Amino acid sequence: MAFNLNKNDEAKKGSSGFDLSKQAVPAAKPANTVPLTTQSSHSKNWVTGLVALVIVGAGVWYYSSSKEATSIKPNPSSGSAAITPANAEVTDSITNPSQRITTPAKNKAEVSQNESSAKTATIAALNRKIPVSFARGSSAFMSIDEAVIKRLVAYLKDNPEAFIQVNGYASSDGSLEINQIISQARADAFKQFLISKSIAAERINAIGKGIENPIASNETNLGRKKNRRIEVTFP
Repeated sequence: MAFNLNKNDEAKKGSSGFDLSKQAVPAAKPANTVPLTTQSSHSKNWVTGLVALVIVGAGVWYYSSSKEATSIKPNPSSGSAAITPANAEVTDSITNPSQRITTPAKNKAEVSQNESSAKTATIAALNRKIPVSFARGSSAFMSIDEAVIKRLVAYLKDNPEAFIQVNGYASSDGSLEINQIISQARADAFKQFLISKSIAAERINAIGKGIENPIASNETNLGRKKNRRIEVTFP
């Protein structure tokens, strides 16, 4: 009996063979695999986001700093700076009245007292001094006390608010009427002399006293000579 081995083989092939070309399953792609173009796009997006975040943070910081600086800027209308914890201690030390005005006030008082004392001493030294004297019947200066005149002019220039009175005197020679006229002429002559030294005329009151208040006896020539004079007083 003959067997067809080829048929059996074909049958077996048909029943148990595998068709690799039709039934092969494609290999699965890795789950985390991302195309290079996608990775590059994601990297660019990440960098851009980071840069944007930095820019926004810098803007917020700059705005906060500007606002803080504005809050402590001096107020032009009040002339004082806003007090913050950073400068409160310094402001307190500056505005403390006991520290701010005690020493200057003391120095100012001392200066004022010294000036007042110097002025009083000068007035005492010049009061009723005789800067000039005259010959008989004349209003022209016969003798001049340069030291007295220099000190008087300096005082008047240093104290522009000061006023003086110039008193002209005569001896008993001649009539009372003539002596009154001569004494006034002598006072006026000395006033003009001070005006020539740049002393304002309205600060000088010139009065003729006649034969009043003699400083020496009119019974002698020497005494009468001393009585023909100018005296300066301080009202």
